[in-house]
Amino acid sequence: MRSCNLASCVPIDKSLRAPGFRVLNQLARARLVSIDNTVRAATNRNDRPGQPNQLIFGFESAQSPQSDMDLILRGPRGFDFEEDCLSSIQTNANNVFGPNTETSWPPEYAKWPTTVAPTSCAGSGRTAIIRIPIGLLRGNVYVFRIGVRSNPMITPAWNRWTIEYNSKASEPFGGFPVWTADGLSVTPSSGAKSATGANVQRTVNPVTITFTPFNSVPGQLGAMSGGLIRVVCPS
Repeated sequence: MRSCNLASCVPIDKSLRAPGFRVLNQLARARLVSIDNTVRAATNRNDRPGQPNQLIFGFESAQSPQSDMDLILRGPRGFDFEEDCLSSIQTNANNVFGPNTETSWPPEYAKWPTTVAPTSCAGSGRTAIIRIPIGLLRGNVYVFRIGVRSNPMITPAWNRWTIEYNSKASEPFGGFPVWTADGLSVTPSSGAKSATGANVQRTVNPVTITFTPFNSVPGQLGAMSGGLIRVVCPS
């Protein structure tokens, strides 16, 4: 850092140096797998803010690994993985898209060999490091499901994920919007406070609340059905 005028600059703080990072070749076809409502229910997918979630990722390696290697999954800011995330990972073809779903396995994905199941998973904030034994084959697109301890409270401004594996790194790929209403505004008819004292009528102040829900609110189909909008006011 320097303090400068038109004539010269004077150092303020001592300069710093930091190690750089490796520039890797591209890991192909990395993605957050799109799913339908059936798979969403079967895998306990939950895109609401601050909630645990189950996400399915896919990737393709251009070369077959020659040894056990780490797969590094990085999420947008606000996601949080369990410190020991191994139990939250599903690679078995009968479980990735929900329990007992191998018979409807999508043909565009290769089935993960049972002998190559991950042996460890270390989570730290939005990063999960997954140890994978040797055995995945080049040219196949593999998918796995992993649990997230909590979603962010709002959709991240930089909503991109990355995967690193076998000395390759993916282009940042899109995440999902957090299910939360947007554009909230509250407009009062008046800012005047209620008068105080005995037998004083309180000020009636209608307010206009405007918002855009992410999901459609179901209409009332009967006496005990339909959606509910809850408004919490200051005390």
